[in-house]
Amino acid sequence: MRKKLFLLKIGVILLGCLVAAFFVFEFVLSGGNFIKKSSTTPPRARFAANDIKKDTPNVNLKVKKLEVSSKEADGFFRMGKPINVECSIENNSEKTAYEFVSLARTPRIEINSKYLKELGPNKEITLSGSFTPETTGTILIACRADSSFKIAESNENDNREIFAVYVVE
Repeated sequence: MRKKLFLLKIGVILLGCLVAAFFVFEFVLSGGNFIKKSSTTPPRARFAANDIKKDTPNVNLKVKKLEVSSKEADGFFRMGKPINVECSIENNSEKTAYEFVSLARTPRIEINSKYLKELGPNKEITLSGSFTPETTGTILIACRADSSFKIAESNENDNREIFAVYVVE
């Protein structure tokens, strides 16, 4: 009984650490700019008006898929062994998206990024790459469709996906 209680406490602590790491990760990806949820100011208002393309108000970039895998036979993510990341981003709107950057990264490592001059309606791109973790523990991997916030979109809530992996020795 004591052992189960101890393990439960450890689990709660680890979950708390994971949640804290998520917020730190989002803080880093947002460039240190968190927007208060109670604010009525839209997220794009923090950028100069000339940074937003006025001819693409009905564009929507979306992270369609984020897949993370290991080549280890046992399926574990291991320290010192490559972790493969593949992220698909689509423009699921009727207009072309112009001049934006998409990326896949961890809080410390950029796995892959791509500058696109344009992505046509209903078109898709894939970012792929790998990284080798140097420590054990939880690592967050994120994919962002419009990492520089240059596109005014009809839905800003589908621009990123986050995947947590636990790395063992």
